[in-house]
Amino acid sequence: MVVVERMKQDIKELIKARETVAANVLRVALSEASKDGNPTDDSLIKSCKKIVEGNLVSLGYREDEKLRFENVVLAKYIPQTKVADLAKIGEIATEILEEVIAVKSIGQAVGLVAKRLKAAGYEFNSQEVKDTVELMRS
Repeated sequence: MVVVERMKQDIKELIKARETVAANVLRVALSEASKDGNPTDDSLIKSCKKIVEGNLVSLGYREDEKLRFENVVLAKYIPQTKVADLAKIGEIATEILEEVIAVKSIGQAVGLVAKRLKAAGYEFNSQEVKDTVELMRS
């Protein structure tokens, strides 16, 4: 509940500072996270990501300073993740090369590499993992 409590405290401080727009952005995220009952850190992070991703889609079509501001306000509550590029995918797959080759199907091999990437805290493109594994198994 660290993230939830931090956001609630930030809302109070923003209201005292008369920064109502930023406070309202946080209220919306907190409300979204509370749909299924009391908000958890995971549900709050998920709602922040959902709002930011929606804003990014909209920004792809039009410029809007309000949406950019919302993203800046919410970014504080979204943990930064590592993204695995092809080199990292290849490195992880090479570490378990014997297992990748030994399993019966390409799906199982992709699953092994994906599991390792997730355990290391990486986000990744599944198609890139599949392509890398297919190259290694050929």
